Amino acid sequence: MSLSALLLLGACGAGTVAAEPRNAPGLVVTEAFLELPGVARVAVAEADLGAQGKGEAKDVSASLSSPGAPDLVIEAPASSWDLAANMVQFSGGVVATRGDVVLRCQSLDVRFDAENRVELAEADGPVHLSRGSLEARSQRALLTGATGRVDLLGDASLDEPSGRLSGKRIVLWLDDDRVECDDCRLVVDGSKLVHGDR
Repeated sequence: MSLSALLLLGACGAGTVAAEPRNAPGLVVTEAFLELPGVARVAVAEADLGAQGKGEAKDVSASLSSPGAPDLVIEAPASSWDLAANMVQFSGGVVATRGDVVLRCQSLDVRFDAENRVELAEADGPVHLSRGSLEARSQRALLTGATGRVDLLGDASLDEPSGRLSGKRIVLWLDDDRVECDDCRLVVDGSKLVHGDR
């Protein structure tokens, strides 16, 4: 059974089911919380569990676990899902946190693999990513779950105390300090340069 299917089943028993007149078949669940140890914790203010494995939720907080990596915590005013496609879309101003990395964007589409791990997450912006003193911005970002790779696309920039890197695409790895850049421009703060004796 997929993570999304378990979330739906758990939500049905974890909250209040409201019987309201509706145009489409399904259930409305309010103030639901579900925990699947080692997989996910999800809380919603209200969820509309529709037909064919589709649904929507309001005021969502989801914590997704992945072996060997920090949990991915996603908070958003709204979400929708499609079980057949193993997809969840968070929207309305999203904050996603993984360890010391914080990603803010307008919407975040998350695709899961067959083992319910985050396969790919696509953020649409503007996108703002922070990690300690590092600040990155772009129009879009792609996060590959297995590798912790983040591709910043469209007016990408990376600011650190020592300077600014900008380019067509900047690639960061969340689990180490690697950075790649296409069509780069680097501006270094002159006060940070080490001057040797001549």
